[in-house]
Amino acid sequence: MVKLSLVCALLGEAGSAFGVEIDDGEQVWKLKKAIKAEKPNDLKDVDADKLKLILAKTEDGAWLPDDDDLDKMLQTPVDSSKMKELRPSWKLNKEKDPPLFGPNVSLGEEVVHVLVVVPEGARSPENKRKRKRMEDENAPDGWIKAIKDEQVTALPSTCEDLKEHLQRPLHVKVPVNYRLSLIASTKNTTGELSSILEKLFEPEPCELSDITAGIVGSVIDPLMSGSKFTTEDTYHHLWDSLIAGLLKRVSNGRFCRNRNASTSTGLYRPDLCFYYKNSNMCVFRGEEKASGEL
Repeated sequence: MVKLSLVCALLGEAGSAFGVEIDDGEQVWKLKKAIKAEKPNDLKDVDADKLKLILAKTEDGAWLPDDDDLDKMLQTPVDSSKMKELRPSWKLNKEKDPPLFGPNVSLGEEVVHVLVVVPEGARSPENKRKRKRMEDENAPDGWIKAIKDEQVTALPSTCEDLKEHLQRPLHVKVPVNYRLSLIASTKNTTGELSSILEKLFEPEPCELSDITAGIVGSVIDPLMSGSKFTTEDTYHHLWDSLIAGLLKRVSNGRFCRNRNASTSTGLYRPDLCFYYKNSNMCVFRGEEKASGEL
């Protein structure tokens, strides 16, 4: 018998490819036991015979490459019914119908050979939490939830600290479709926006949700008046959509324009306020004017 070095990956666990060594004359049920032994923590709550092993090949017969695309695929739901399942009684050196890992089969390099499907509900609590987190991030508006759920352990103490905090990359980037990505690239003629675009957005081939498309569209391709003689009021819709509307989506708050109550500055009052939740705690205040000017 020949010793096989197989690379396996758990579906639903990005970056979880791992190696297993086993003799090619062994049966698939022995491979299941070897996989469980290799991942005692991840698979401690599941019997080896309950694991479903899938031959990790593409439609053209090539092994799946072990790269970033594989990580993304592992995080998303995969219809394994269309893939070739390894039957427990098959020998690993099986040569036809289908051929597995026999002497005439090249195992390739930097590839994955076996995908492991874990029964639903059999994952460890930590893996369940990780899976839930990945599902939240991959949801249509997952970036909004990620911003809402982010905990700031220490408030910025200086203006420089606040600037650094506001300019940090998003934990879950905002998805943009091809059209919006193209518009952003077209407007980035000098390259000055490249670092900002990279921190905030991630191109997505899939269709955006109505909420995300509305927010991102107003940021990347805002509706402008096109006239140099416009008044300040003309831009209220733009500021409301870019500032107040966006803040309301990503936080628990409300906004008010041209509020009647005066502020602590005396006769002056802001033309735009944003309040946290249902309190009177103002976390954002726009331009202030004398009351007679409103």
